[in-house]
Formats: sequence, C-alpha cells, structure tokens
Amino acid sequence: MIDQTRGILSNVTASAPGAYHEDVEYICVNGHYNKGQDITLDILRSLVSNNDEESSDNAATIQDIVVGLGYKQVCGEAEVWGDGITPEVCGSLEGAMNVVLPGVYHSPLGAAENRPWYGSEPVLDQWAHHLV
Repeated sequence: MIDQTRGILSNVTASAPGAYHEDVEYICVNGHYNKGQDITLDILRSLVSNNDEESSDNAATIQDIVVGLGYKQVCGEAEVWGDGITPEVCGSLEGAMNVVLPGVYHSPLGAAENRPWYGSEPVLDQWAHHLV
C-alpha cells in the first residue's frame, strides 16, 4: 500500500509515541468536507451502469472513492469524514480542543467560493482566535 503521507505519519508515530504533554494546550482544527467511500464490487457496478436517468443523490462518486482510498491509507478506514485529504480521526487528539469546521476543504488547491479551505477569510475567523 502506498503511504499517502510519504512516511510522515509512520515516522511521527515511531519517533514520538505518547508525545502528549498535560501542561500543553492542544488545539486541533479539522475540516468536515466529505465522507470517503470504500470501493466494493457493487459500487463499481453502479458507477459503470449509472446513467443520467438512474443517477441518485446517494450514489457514490468517483471523488468519494478516491477520497476514501486516501483516508484508508492514513487511518485504515475509507468511510470516515474529513477535509478531502486528512480524516477527522487523524486530525483530532484526545484531550485537545478539537474544532470541526463544516464544509472546509484541505488545501487552497481546488478551493473555490463554495469549497473554502482553512485559510479562506471567513474560515479563518472560525478557528484562528483559538491560537491567541
């Protein structure tokens, strides 16, 4: 399996296990943009046979599957929520203040008015005040 983090996640886990310090205030900010989809034979069949007349709002999209593959590489599960790159379960820390930002995407690459990222001005107002 390809390590989407290019070894960062494995390196941090190996070099700093149990690195939580009770005297440090941790703040984790996570985007809640989309839920990944695990790839199954049924999903593949529905993508191949799906046409405009049969489309459904509940049908998995190729984007959902690609996101799910990325989430699965990082946390071992495809069908979790995240910012399109980082699953929320990996961006949260037990004992920290965990801020979840609905509709927020991971990166300015691909960001748009209807797809804001952490650095978009209205989004910054939702989390940056926690840093001071």
